This record gives sequence, structure tokens and C-alpha cells, in this order.
Amino acid sequence: MNDSFSGEGNARFTFPPTSSRLVIRQALRHLQFSVETETAASYFTKFARGGGIVEEMIEAAEVTSPSVQLRINPRGEVILTSTHEQILGGLSGQVYLGCLFPAADQYRSAIQNLGVSIGRALAAKGVIGRFSVDFLASRNGAGEAWHITALEVNLRMGGTTHPMLALRFLTGGELDKNSGLLYAADGRAKYYRASDNVQSEAYRGLLPEDLIDILVTHQLDFSHRTSTGVLFHMIGAVSQFGKVGMTAIGDSREEADRLFDRTVAVLDRETVRRSHA
Repeated sequence: MNDSFSGEGNARFTFPPTSSRLVIRQALRHLQFSVETETAASYFTKFARGGGIVEEMIEAAEVTSPSVQLRINPRGEVILTSTHEQILGGLSGQVYLGCLFPAADQYRSAIQNLGVSIGRALAAKGVIGRFSVDFLASRNGAGEAWHITALEVNLRMGGTTHPMLALRFLTGGELDKNSGLLYAADGRAKYYRASDNVQSEAYRGLLPEDLIDILVTHQLDFSHRTSTGVLFHMIGAVSQFGKVGMTAIGDSREEADRLFDRTVAVLDRETVRRSHA
């Protein structure tokens, strides 16, 4: 269903061995939902009211979900702004949790070209502004070429927009349209891992200033000298919901992952320590 967010309107259906109308109708009562709170009754009530789309599930030994972000200016020019790997989770593995910049080397150029082609088609219809295109990349063996399938167009800013804007503002960097890499003002390529869903019950009660203190104390905050480090967003939600957004910027994908994981570990350790203080 499109009237949802982050993939929570998705439900997975597997055809039974006997595909008669009656058997299929009965099997529909056992959809695999993306969130625990959904039921067949509530789902189909919303589906009947708002409609939805049925798509074939692409299955392979390896499946990833890259995306391309673009912008169409008032002159109708299509501008590539970024590519990402989407981090998915939830009960069915289809809920958006975060992203990695940039998309994988093996197919980044291919999805960039496809995204620009889609952008030109949209520009011809008068679309102006930011949008993104979600893809699936699949293959059945390490020696095979990746098969790219377009999934959907999102005519809006999304979860990948704000970390990319933050990276550009903080590093003074520009995206290289050919490689798809962003180079900071010092010439180094930058990578990041971002999430809107860094969450723990232990984080409830933390104040925004507590988050900043933890970053600075453990020297994890963004450094303009190295153009690496961690920044938080959505910090107003941490005290009530125990949830915060985080972007970890490094000089490699591995460094960004290490920074992200280390910061989560530090947050967990500090909240335990404070609860026993």
C-alpha cells in the first residue's frame, strides 16, 4: 500500500501449491506483514479503502536495494545528487532502517544511468524538484552480472536526503557525476552510514545536550580537520521515545561502519552507567 511509510505498508504473499480461488483466498489470511501490529483484517480494510499494488517478489541468492536520488531544476535539467544502499529490516526485511553512501561499485554506474533516463522522462512531463528511484539488484552467484530492476519513483525528499545534504555542507564536497563518489574540499572521497532508527529503551530520558556531551567526551563528534565523525539528528525525540537519527562519516565504507557501531556501543554503555549512577 502506498499510504504508508518506510515499507510498512508491504505484505508478502506466497502462493500455495494448489492455486484454486478458494485456496488462495484462505492463504491471503496468512500474509507476512512488515510490522507486528498489522493484521489481515486491518490490512485488507485499508487496501479496500485506498487501493494498492501487487508485484512479483524477486528472489535470488543475493538481493540488495540500491536507490538513486536526483533533482530536476526549473529549466528541465536532470541533476544526479547521490546513490545509496538501503538498509532494510523488519519482519519481512522490507522496512527502511537506514542507508549507506554511495551504492555498491559493481552497479553504481548502471543505476545512475537508469535514474537519469527516468528523470528525463519525468522532466518531459513537467516534473520539477527532488525525487528518488528505488531498485533491486539481484544475482544467483558471485560470478554473475547483477540484474537491475526498477521498483518505484518517490516524488519527494526521502530518508537519504538529509544525510547527503549534511555531508555536502560539512565537507564542502561535490559529487563526481562519473564515479558517483563525493570528494571533500581536501580531495578525499567520503562515505557514510545513516539511520533514523537508532533506538533503545535505555535512551529514554536522555536530553539532546546529553547526546552531544557523549559524542564530544568520546571524541566521536564530526571534526572539520579530518572531515570525519558522527552527527545526530531528530534529537528532540530521544527523551520521550528513546530514538535518534545518526550519520557516521568516514574516509571508507569500513570506517563509516566502525564509527557507527562504536557510537551505538558508547551510547549503550553510557546509558547503562547513568542509570546506575
